[in-house]
Amino acid sequence: MTDTVVVAVGTRKGLFLLTSDRNRDRWETHGPFLNGTEVNHATIDPRTGKLYATANNSWFGHQVACSPDLGKTWSEETTAPKFPEGGERAVERLWRLEPGRESEPGVIYCGVDPGSLFVSRDGGKTWEENVALNTHPTRDGWFPGAGGLIVHSIVLDKADPQRMWVAISAAGVFRSDDGGASWQPTNDHLKNIMAKYDPNAELYPPYGQCVHHLTAAAGNSRRLYAHTHHGTYRSDDGAQTCTEITQGLP
Repeated sequence: MTDTVVVAVGTRKGLFLLTSDRNRDRWETHGPFLNGTEVNHATIDPRTGKLYATANNSWFGHQVACSPDLGKTWSEETTAPKFPEGGERAVERLWRLEPGRESEPGVIYCGVDPGSLFVSRDGGKTWEENVALNTHPTRDGWFPGAGGLIVHSIVLDKADPQRMWVAISAAGVFRSDDGGASWQPTNDHLKNIMAKYDPNAELYPPYGQCVHHLTAAAGNSRRLYAHTHHGTYRSDDGAQTCTEITQGLP
């Protein structure tokens, strides 16, 4: 499979895989896999080649599905992140999966609705919540976007094993410099879409921005790109500052 390009496509009808050679002239469609589930995200772990997907079912619950052979078979060992029993919170939907770094075998992060982050250290068999983010002091000021209150982007700094970022709709971008033990909002340069409609709204609030997606540039984990409800931004210093680059984009 080293010469094969694989694109994982999550849909409301399950998971599809598109495959091609390096020229990408012709594509083959495989699937659907995980029939009867809504797949918000799927990814291939570059460390192991395993395929992971967030499989959501309103009747039977949610599952982090894992296949060692691109959908031919599926593991029965993986589970879904859950909050501790007896509490008031429940996982409404699984959204994002991010395999850990090369130096972190077995580590997988999962972002969920309502606006929370979990981590597995055994390939998805068990999960623990990131309490620092899930109970962040600013949480009362977070609110759901059209898709819910979701951790939809998880970015790991490949050069610094203690640094990572998440983006939450609608709360903004948060950075951790200590492996997830604490989180700081980094939204000072992201415009607040509500300022368009409310003259009293703060243009650059510390949190509450509706960020749609966050990603790191290939080969440069400190250069980040963020797409928000207001526009598109680039940061060259790990989200300390951002520059709007909306003008001229398609």
